[in-house]
Amino acid sequence: MFLAILGAGADADPIAATMRTLTTLTELVSTSGTTEPLRFTAALTDGQSLYGFRYAYGSSANTLYYRETGHSVVVVSEPLDMEREFWKPVPPGHLIASRPGKPVVLEPFPEITRLAAE
Repeated sequence: MFLAILGAGADADPIAATMRTLTTLTELVSTSGTTEPLRFTAALTDGQSLYGFRYAYGSSANTLYYRETGHSVVVVSEPLDMEREFWKPVPPGHLIASRPGKPVVLEPFPEITRLAAE
């Protein structure tokens, strides 16, 4: 999956590359006749920016949480401590982007990916 995202242009635009890859894979799975779901819950980074994705086709998406602490952001599948009020869930079909000097952005997947998953 990660090699496909890199091949789709992750160095120039990690979000668009991930969306293109997920759209292609969703179309493949939806036309294959398989009953197996496609799930992608992951974090990607280029060493400065951090991106988190929560996606599923044919099933519910695995959990994804993030926490902002000072100038840092942590992305995990489950909260790491008992201070759950500080952990924010990423809703299914959403992504987060944390870029240097900017607030964390939480946004729904672009329309094309949502349509492929329906």
